[in-house]
Amino acid sequence: MQKKDEKRVFERHDNEAPIVYAYHDTDHFFHAVMCNYSKEGMCFKTPEAVDPGSDIYIMMENYLKAILQKFDGANSSNLMRFPTIGSG
Repeated sequence: MQKKDEKRVFERHDNEAPIVYAYHDTDHFFHAVMCNYSKEGMCFKTPEAVDPGSDIYIMMENYLKAILQKFDGANSSNLMRFPTIGSG
C-alpha cells in the first residue's frame, strides 16, 4: 500500500532480490540487490555508485516470470533496460 505522503505516480512494491547489472555494450556484470520496484522503475543498492545518465542492463536472478507479467505490456524477458536518472 502506498504511503499518504508518497508523490510517486506508480505504487512501489518492496522486494529484496539479487540482481546483476552491466553498463551498455559491456559484458562485465556487477552484483546488487533490488529494494523495490514499480511499473516504471526500480530501486537497487550497489557497493559502488552507478554513473548518472548511464544506460544499464539489469538481470534478475531466480525470478518468477509471472511477477513481471502482471504489469500491462510487460514481456517475459529477464533482461530490462532502465536509463539512470541521477545518483542518490
